[in-house]
Amino acid sequence: MGGHRGRTRSEQAGGPLQALAPRAPPGKTVSAVWERLSPPALRVMQLADGEAERLGHLYLGDEHVLLGLLGHGDPDTAAVLNDYGIGLAAGRAEMDRLVESGVVPGPRPDDATLLRDLGVDLDVVRAEMEATFGGVAVAQATRRVMRRPRWKGGRRRTPLCGRLLLVKRALGLAAAFATEHGQPRIGPGQLLLGVLADAADPIDAGLSRRGRFELGRVGLCPGAPAPTRLIFRARGIDLAALRTSTEAAVRAGRRRER
Repeated sequence: MGGHRGRTRSEQAGGPLQALAPRAPPGKTVSAVWERLSPPALRVMQLADGEAERLGHLYLGDEHVLLGLLGHGDPDTAAVLNDYGIGLAAGRAEMDRLVESGVVPGPRPDDATLLRDLGVDLDVVRAEMEATFGGVAVAQATRRVMRRPRWKGGRRRTPLCGRLLLVKRALGLAAAFATEHGQPRIGPGQLLLGVLADAADPIDAGLSRRGRFELGRVGLCPGAPAPTRLIFRARGIDLAALRTSTEAAVRAGRRRER
């Protein structure tokens, strides 16, 4: 898992498995999916967040999850990806090329960093608010502010929201695959299947008008191909073939667990 310098802010703020849980409630669907992630899958998401932080991205996307999967080294998914000629170093190199070409944004300071430059430590503010009002109350208040009409100062993300979650669709697809095969938990293999299924569509597939606006805010272009699709294309990898191989590996791994 080399290449990560220390712990990410999310790992510093919480426990090893809970660190990446959405701070502001993203909705029942995403929360329900998140609760189904197995410990290895949660670790993948932590590594994905570390990749987003390494790149200075204000969002958590499928491309970061792919790098998290490559860094985690789950036996089944790593073997499949290695068979197709892509490892962590190659995945990072392709991501760096996408940054250099402007397909994905370069490093951008987030709100927490800007506030820290002004002497405001957002982690301390959050801890004090949650100690006074409770974590649920703070999350609910954050969501109410985001739901206000623009003319009342709402409809914007706040620093308490954390990174913009662009992995919701991939997580939903991963959950659907797990459910279809009678699996209560979502493992790294299902995460990879979700990423592969999502990669077949443009980056803004399934997003609302508000979601497309948020894409622009973090430096992405609505309607553009998914960065993961471009990574696989650059490596000469056929998405359909990789998905078939991943499905076979997931089924084989499930048989070994019985």
